[in-house]
Amino acid sequence: MAKLISNEHIFARRKSVTLSSVYQSKLTGEFLNGHFAVDGVYRPPADNERLSIAHTTNEVTPWLRVDLEQVHCILAIRILNRGDSPYPAVYRRVKNAIVTASILEDQLFYSNNPDSLCEQHEGILNQFFTTIACVQAMKAQFVQLQLMGHTTLNIYEFEVHGFANK
Repeated sequence: MAKLISNEHIFARRKSVTLSSVYQSKLTGEFLNGHFAVDGVYRPPADNERLSIAHTTNEVTPWLRVDLEQVHCILAIRILNRGDSPYPAVYRRVKNAIVTASILEDQLFYSNNPDSLCEQHEGILNQFFTTIACVQAMKAQFVQLQLMGHTTLNIYEFEVHGFANK
């Protein structure tokens, strides 16, 4: 499993990311778009630095979707959840996650295609890193993280691990 964490197998880095909605920071006015989840910034910001976090508004079943630009064999995803907020409950927002993967973007939602299910994670994700391994290896170009319930999706990093499809 250690090989999954090496950089050469992180397929989402600097790829196109879509969020179900985008939160605008009340402090800076900046929109916290999905590209922050794949920018490779793994540390909380220091004073006067940009906040490198992907953040949706508070909504029902928020999601984050990555286009890997080509088909890969997906084995797991790894999420860097918030753990540094001055508000202790912030990391608890990321819970009851469903990870789906598919070659076709319109097949990502589990309700559209049960075969797109990589894995479900019941409960709150770890305060920092959580790895969610797929039940089985999946060929996919698109990978999606969706939270169940009325909540906010706000994470520092989203990695997709596996092997290049050759």
